[in-house]
Amino acid sequence: MYSYYFKCSNRNNMRIVCLFLFIQLVQFDIFSQGCLPDGFTFTTQAEIDSFTNLYPDCTEIIGDVNIEDSVINLEGLSQIERIHGDLDIRRTVHLKQLKGLSKLKTVEGDVEIGDNDSLLLITGFDSLFQVGGIIIVYDNYLLEEMDAFNNLDTIGDYIEIGDNTSMKLLDGFNALKEIPGQLQIEGNLLLDSILAFKSLEEIGGRLVLDKNGIKDFVGLSQVRRVGGTLRINFNHSLTNIHPLDSLKFVGVDLRIFNNEILSDCAVKLICTQFEILGDIDIFNNADGCMDLTQILEACMVVFPPNNSKDIKLNDYRIYPNPASSKIFIENISENDRKELTISIYNIMGIKIREQTLDPNESFDVSFMKNGYYYFLISENVLYEKLHLSKLYIQH
Repeated sequence: MYSYYFKCSNRNNMRIVCLFLFIQLVQFDIFSQGCLPDGFTFTTQAEIDSFTNLYPDCTEIIGDVNIEDSVINLEGLSQIERIHGDLDIRRTVHLKQLKGLSKLKTVEGDVEIGDNDSLLLITGFDSLFQVGGIIIVYDNYLLEEMDAFNNLDTIGDYIEIGDNTSMKLLDGFNALKEIPGQLQIEGNLLLDSILAFKSLEEIGGRLVLDKNGIKDFVGLSQVRRVGGTLRINFNHSLTNIHPLDSLKFVGVDLRIFNNEILSDCAVKLICTQFEILGDIDIFNNADGCMDLTQILEACMVVFPPNNSKDIKLNDYRIYPNPASSKIFIENISENDRKELTISIYNIMGIKIREQTLDPNESFDVSFMKNGYYYFLISENVLYEKLHLSKLYIQH
């Protein structure tokens, strides 16, 4: 509601005029801000085209807006600035693009764009900065490109973009820094590149990249935290996951499987594993990312511990593996024990601890977080000889 200021004299006729003007302005303000409390369903182009004439001062729709059936374009809705309910654009037959909502700033409910038989391109929504609910774009089987919502600053829940089987390029959402719910991009079989979400840093729920044709998803390179499961499955053109290099935390499980040419998975998150709170399930990708063991071997090349070029293997064995509280070293003679030093490195090459071993001594690992570590044994008798063992800590 706008504020109005009037300075009227005490004369009766002037007070009457002022009161009349005030009532007129308040009525205009109420009407211009809110109309159609029950919402409106547009099923024909004539209804779209006549909206401005029927509701000339209506910039805010109180109820839901549904766009269906034989609508051809949305240009007649250009005056709408706010929708207090949902915006549903579904099951249209002739709608090819969504221009016409250029002044829309806020949708307090959900935005759904789905099952539109002729939709080829989603652009626009340039003024939209807030969606109170979810955004779903699904089952638009002719949709080839999406580059929209670039000024969206806030969303109330999740985003799903799925089963748009002709989509080749996904861009947009490039001002959005946080998604409270999940981000799911799934079933877009021809999708070559995900350029969207360039500013996105945090996803409160899952991050799902399933059954897409993606070669890369560089738009997600700024994501640092995923609160739920991270799942990357059945992406037949994906060769690496380096856009995840900035990712530091996964709140549930990490699942990467059935990506047939994915061979490079040595990113910091997997190599350290300190901030993956659930299970790690990696299998049936290409050689190099076939399983966790292969990835950890690659991690040693990408993130080698100090002096790794001098490593020589021998018959020492560290057990138990996995370990939770203490470890022991087997095949060390009593004489050699006095000359041995054991150093612990995480896979990033950072030394965690170092100590000299005495006979029959165990090594305390209870202070270490879950994850993989490398234990480096140095033996200084006549020359330095190093032994490297890989150990998993699991409490």
